[in-house]
Amino acid sequence: MFIQCPNCPTRLKIDEKILKEGKKFKCPKCGNVSTISQDLIGEIEEVPKKKDVTLHSLPKKESGSIPKDLRISVSIIEGNDEGKTIQLSTPRTTLGRETADIILNDPEVSRTHTAILIHQKRFAIKDLDSTNGTFVNGKKIEEKDLKHLDEIEIGGTRLLFTVYQELEDFAQEFYEDESLEEIELIDEVGATDDSVTRMERRDVDLKLPAGRSLSLVTLEGKNKGERIKFPKGRIIIGRTGVDINLDDPNASRKHAVIEAWSRDQIYLRDLASTNGTFLNGARVTSARLNNGDEIMIGSTRLRFVMEKVSS
Repeated sequence: MFIQCPNCPTRLKIDEKILKEGKKFKCPKCGNVSTISQDLIGEIEEVPKKKDVTLHSLPKKESGSIPKDLRISVSIIEGNDEGKTIQLSTPRTTLGRETADIILNDPEVSRTHTAILIHQKRFAIKDLDSTNGTFVNGKKIEEKDLKHLDEIEIGGTRLLFTVYQELEDFAQEFYEDESLEEIELIDEVGATDDSVTRMERRDVDLKLPAGRSLSLVTLEGKNKGERIKFPKGRIIIGRTGVDINLDDPNASRKHAVIEAWSRDQIYLRDLASTNGTFLNGARVTSARLNNGDEIMIGSTRLRFVMEKVSS
């Protein structure tokens, strides 16, 4: 049996034994809490079960590939390299202190510490016999499937793994189950390929998350009182040639960026500005945003506003 979230396209699998009208459930994609009703319940069509795919069982002759419409990235949200976002564009990307595709300035990271593997719409991470281990969402792993917004920790560095695609109906595949009473997502993402290539870095374009309106209100500065709504999910703020232009000589040309990866995963990132980016009075290079947070860029103070809207 499955339950259809009334607020988004996500379908949730549930054991028929615990299925009961009037019981509440939480959608892992949009966070909406709903009451189970007959019109939300459906039958799952039986399909042949796929053989489990692991990093070792995938034939080496089968080279990995990444769909062109996918944008897969890691953002460093804590550590000496905090604030960097790197797009993964090849089937196998290693992270480490010296001999790796992504070099991390972290003495607690092994020379070649871990590898992220991608095969079409499947993602996984594998520890490469590192000294201090690889952790995903706080748990030590040797090999594990990766999903959108998983947090990876190696040494003193914490990274956010993100997957983005243009198609709205595809996004549901990348959210880990957080719902109630053993409800789990249909169509989970598995593991991947083990071919060796290199990675490159690019900017990522994002759409606004469904059901969210984002804006900045100027509290102090030349445009005090002005409210600017976000037309998309990735907004660069600065003095000139950006999405939001500030009439502020203390702001850098490209000062900071706000990136909305999902409804509740929205990050502020400094773009190596001269005078720094401040969140609620503290200087940051990368930090998660909450509704009502105050951002200081140059001499301009802004309030971040996040509102729910009907999809």
